[in-house]
Amino acid sequence: MPNILPNAQYNYSQKLRFGWLLDGLAFNHSRVHIRVENFANECHAEFLHIFDGDGIYSKRLGSLRTSFAQNAALQKKEFVAESGQAFIYLHCETACSISGLNISYRFDSCLDECNGNGICNVTTGTCICKDYKGPSCKEPLCSRTCSPTFGKCQIVGEDEVCECKKNYQGPYCNITSGESVWKVVNEKMPYGVASHAVTLVNENVWLIGGYTFSNVERLIVLKYNFEKNNWSIPTTTAAPKNRYGHTVVEFENNLYMFGGLVSSINITNEFWKLDLTTMTWSAMLVQNFYGGQQPLQVTGHTAHVVGNVMLVFFGLNPYLGFINLVQQYNFANGTWSVVQTSGAIPSATFGHTSVLDSNEKVIFLYGGYRAVSSSAGEIIDELYHYDIARRRWKLLRSSGLPSVLHSAVLMSGVIVILSSYSKDTSKCGTWSKMKMPTYLSATLSRYGHRALMYKESMYLFGGFTGTLMTDVLQFTPGSCSYNRAKDECLNSQQGVKCFWYKSRCMTSEEALQQIKVEKRGGSSTIEKVCSYTGIGPPFSCSMITDCAKCTSTDVHPCRWCGDRCADDCPLGSEISKPEHCPVTVNCSEIYNCLVCSTTNHCIWRLNEHHVYTCAEVKKTTLQKKFMKDDVVQMSNTGDTDDCKICSTIHSCHECAKNGCLWCATTEQCIDQNSHVTAFLYGQCLQWTVNADECSVLTCSSILTCDSCLHGGTSCGWCDDGSQTGLGTCMRGSSNGPVSWIDSSGRYETDPSLCPSGRWYTTDCPACQCNGHGFCMNNTETLDDVEEKSEPYKSLPCLSCGDKTTGQHCERCIDGYHGNALNGGNCTACECNGQATHCDPFSGQCFCTTKGVSGYNCDKCEQKYIGDPRNQTCFYELTVDFVFTFNLNGEDDSHITRINFVTRPPKISFAQTPSVDWMKFFVTFALCFFILLVVAFALWKIKQRFDRMFVEMAQMASRPFGLVQLQLPVNSSPRKCPKPIAIEPCHDYRAAVVTFAVRLPTGGGPVVPNGQSGLAVASALCLLTPSQLAQLQTPPQAVQRKRKFKSPSCLFSN
Repeated sequence: MPNILPNAQYNYSQKLRFGWLLDGLAFNHSRVHIRVENFANECHAEFLHIFDGDGIYSKRLGSLRTSFAQNAALQKKEFVAESGQAFIYLHCETACSISGLNISYRFDSCLDECNGNGICNVTTGTCICKDYKGPSCKEPLCSRTCSPTFGKCQIVGEDEVCECKKNYQGPYCNITSGESVWKVVNEKMPYGVASHAVTLVNENVWLIGGYTFSNVERLIVLKYNFEKNNWSIPTTTAAPKNRYGHTVVEFENNLYMFGGLVSSINITNEFWKLDLTTMTWSAMLVQNFYGGQQPLQVTGHTAHVVGNVMLVFFGLNPYLGFINLVQQYNFANGTWSVVQTSGAIPSATFGHTSVLDSNEKVIFLYGGYRAVSSSAGEIIDELYHYDIARRRWKLLRSSGLPSVLHSAVLMSGVIVILSSYSKDTSKCGTWSKMKMPTYLSATLSRYGHRALMYKESMYLFGGFTGTLMTDVLQFTPGSCSYNRAKDECLNSQQGVKCFWYKSRCMTSEEALQQIKVEKRGGSSTIEKVCSYTGIGPPFSCSMITDCAKCTSTDVHPCRWCGDRCADDCPLGSEISKPEHCPVTVNCSEIYNCLVCSTTNHCIWRLNEHHVYTCAEVKKTTLQKKFMKDDVVQMSNTGDTDDCKICSTIHSCHECAKNGCLWCATTEQCIDQNSHVTAFLYGQCLQWTVNADECSVLTCSSILTCDSCLHGGTSCGWCDDGSQTGLGTCMRGSSNGPVSWIDSSGRYETDPSLCPSGRWYTTDCPACQCNGHGFCMNNTETLDDVEEKSEPYKSLPCLSCGDKTTGQHCERCIDGYHGNALNGGNCTACECNGQATHCDPFSGQCFCTTKGVSGYNCDKCEQKYIGDPRNQTCFYELTVDFVFTFNLNGEDDSHITRINFVTRPPKISFAQTPSVDWMKFFVTFALCFFILLVVAFALWKIKQRFDRMFVEMAQMASRPFGLVQLQLPVNSSPRKCPKPIAIEPCHDYRAAVVTFAVRLPTGGGPVVPNGQSGLAVASALCLLTPSQLAQLQTPPQAVQRKRKFKSPSCLFSN
């Protein structure tokens, strides 16, 4: 019966680290079989690691994510540790919930216990099968599955296969010829690899590079022959280091390799050529790329050869992050350049796929991983169409199924993507699902694999499913003509898009070709081919937020309406072509500090959530221009004034302080939003974004046994043998400390680093006095102690020396400071007599006198005087003033006194004579009388002025009008002259009558020069009733008539 590991169904608010050691060697077992029965958690970015050995430095068998672990459980996949020991490590660096972890294990058994189809040889661990074959007797023999009706068994090489009759196919000849079929054609790849590169040359597939669990120094070069169905390892000279995430293309019988990850941490821009005639590698010289600069370092990109140029699409750059540049290499002149593209330029992505349609001269780019902030990213499902000649992008319909590190090939007008769906590349542009096989022994749930076309079939190589695959899978699409009914035709899932046209089922290419023939013949019965819809989310123009993408979609005609994308816009406000879109830069959509720092009006800074973001600066004196050549040149150094590039940082504290992520396993600093892409295959076992955690991620910086064993699975404790708790934390596993061996390229156990019997990985020595004391019984270990006290779970110390105290002598006594852990020294506080205590770690003194400050209490605060190094500090007081001192602050918790002083001292004297009250009252009365006189005079003056103002106002309010006078030269005075104005009094009994009077001329015709000849005279006269009647206001009509006739005539005689 298999054994079961302890379950771990918990919710974790903090980081999770579990480790199980299955030690079969202790019981003379030679093998350990591990099977994951159930593994479900929320930490989708984390792994369950299984090692063949005593710790994480042993050979890795698998690194399972939740989805792959569940898939492995469904297949009852087993991992076999041939060393007799197995180490299982589960870690989750973020808070998560683990709903189920069920792992079973057995010792000295056979794989899958021979599936009940054979006898297990316990000594050798092999199955003796009966009517079955394979290492676990899982596959039935040909004679059990191959029916004489469909085929017959034939010996092919060392194996027996079922040779199918006409109209049948498949491993058991049970699939008709019209259906699609999957087949495992080879399982003997020399290396299990992922993120490798494959290219087809004649009938051979060249597999270059790839990620492996073992440390392969020299570049992997494999060749697979389709006709012979075998692998070979060609011998090459001057080969570079191994890498993965690169690309390889073939041009004129040469293989060209570009980019990738070297040694799992360095993204490179190396460009190599393999001459297939001489089998020699040579590094290509770089010329004329942005003024002599080299091409950008990238990984996770794609490449295609078009004519005599190689196009490299997107990828991840160590300085710029995710990029969406198209780099171009010209084979004719050996130069690099960047293609200036337009239209719906895709987001910067990693791990996408691209396929070349050589007939239409276009490239289709799908999926990938992109950043959505400086600390996170997402997998996308966007599909783009790139016109090579016009260098223009178009946005096509999305699938609704995001994918990354998938594979894609072009097959009969259809892009087949190994993510359980396909894309029709004909004019219909629809998505449809493929039928997944249930008979296939291998799993299709993988990533990091590669695919290519050969003779109408798709071949799949390697990949990662939690383990590295070594198989080659073949997919042969079905035939549309096999479907006889319309529903069967339209719902076909055979890897080819079928259409029902004129009562026949045919492919899209056949249907479109038939339509062309009918159009040339003038047929009037042409049917619509693209009348069917596929899967995928509904398309809406309003979902697009970018002007260029809005006007470059191939799904539906959209228009840009100033700030939004819509079907129609108000008259005169729409933009329908991408070249008319305004050129704008949105700082908030930049997630890389180098790109942000080189973009005008953008600045890289921490926001209120303590996350680095690119923000817009409205006004700035620093004018920056975002130019591709500037960014490329700066990316070669990775240094700017505004930010620190993560990939250039080589310490944990500096890495976390700059908002980056530090991986302790690889000692590498990366951008937080590229965490998923950087450690795709479980390379990083411990990482952090918190600078406070850096000290526990490096074994040599840990000072206690408890912290060493609980800080992770990479460290062990070597006791010095003094039985006082002294020791050293170092890299190691259960069997002992490890050291790096250059010849093997990995860590190996080195017993010379720690004497036998002093190495601890699961428990600590019972006495942990940090070298400052002894325990009552220092021969016990933790397992022997029934009641273990915190924090070190060990025996208490009898007495502590070296000025230390605590249950385990872990801290300094009062008045001393230092780190007492692991033999550390305690030093007396230097406080100039101004304090009795200091910080036990930093030594900063807690001053007891108000006003005394400084690290050693050697300064006086502002407003205090004195010299605390010799005396103390005083506060200068002012006499007759109230001072308030608040000693409730946290900084004043140690204050016990305050000193005052008044300086300089001052003495004053004053004498006051007696008061003469008589003189005082006489003077007071005289002053009061003068004040009254002045007040009366001012009041009279005010009255006169008030009267004058009233008169002036009254005079100004009197009526007035125009008077026309006719002055003849020779005229005699009248006896009854007519007045020019009458001002009646209030009672209308009298009036002031005004006349115009001509003055004497002195006998001459006119008055002398300089004198007035006319005067106005007024008199107070009594009014008669007849005169009073004439003073009544005449009607308006009369007024208008008299206005010009006789305006001055008020009386008539």
